[in-house]
Amino acid sequence: MISRAFQPIQRSAARFPQAMRSYATGDKFSKKEQGEEAVYVKQQEQAKLRELREKAEKQKKDLADTQKEIDDAEKK
Repeated sequence: MISRAFQPIQRSAARFPQAMRSYATGDKFSKKEQGEEAVYVKQQEQAKLRELREKAEKQKKDLADTQKEIDDAEKK
């Protein structure tokens, strides 16, 4: 009786061997996906660093301008 319950599963596995093989290549897909995700994260981090560097340069320029105004005011 138990063997009859498992018979349809065994037959369907024999009919669809390609589905069984696709599970074996799943590891390659996940590695590819992890690689793509790592590249995306790196690009996002680089963009954020670029933005922060630009912001720091702008603040340095503003600070230099303010310091120049202070120096000019002290000379008067």
